[in-house]
Amino acid sequence: MKPDSDFHRRRALDLVWLDRYVFFDLALMRPGPAILDVGGMTRERMETIQRILPGASIVTCEAGKAAYEELTRRPLPKSLVVRHVALAPARGVLDFHVFEHSAMSSLEPWHQRESCGAQPAVLAQTEHVPSRTLSQLIADHDLGIVDLLSLNCEGAELTALMEICLSHDLRTRVRQILVSFHCNPHHLEAYPLQIRDALIANLAQHYIVVPGERHCQYFLFVRSA
Repeated sequence: MKPDSDFHRRRALDLVWLDRYVFFDLALMRPGPAILDVGGMTRERMETIQRILPGASIVTCEAGKAAYEELTRRPLPKSLVVRHVALAPARGVLDFHVFEHSAMSSLEPWHQRESCGAQPAVLAQTEHVPSRTLSQLIADHDLGIVDLLSLNCEGAELTALMEICLSHDLRTRVRQILVSFHCNPHHLEAYPLQIRDALIANLAQHYIVVPGERHCQYFLFVRSA
């Protein structure tokens, strides 16, 4: 999928790449922008964003306890907020699966199939994590406008994108969406590509679709109006 050529005639695209996983359109960022991240931020990335975007406030949500504790190991400035919470279709409490010898830990048990190296992945422990919808996370932090929503959450991105597709209010408030699609040929029954493609097509009616140039599963959606 290629970026909308009509968009380039209306406004130059001013992409900023932090690394191959994080990029955004600088031209659409307001002064002191609000950024909501689910699962994709390191402490270094947050600090780099704040150097590029002075006055930026960042709320990052981590479902895994170890990742949350790493982010909060040192004191945080008021402009950086880290929450131990999972993105889900409803408020509640979910199981978070921690795997050994795996590429990731996840809310989804099928990620156990993604082993690293020769040893098969095994379930090390199951944690319990509170869950919120995207709308609830935005309301919790009084985010009137979200300049960048970053989703790198091992399958939960479908939940957030479905919520955005169904909500005119969210599409009005969320200006850019950076998403990593965690589809894998080994678990298509749990992560159907037709659902991913339908969400991209739906969002393309309201956002300009910019595929990541350095990683095939990353897409940036930039609000077109």
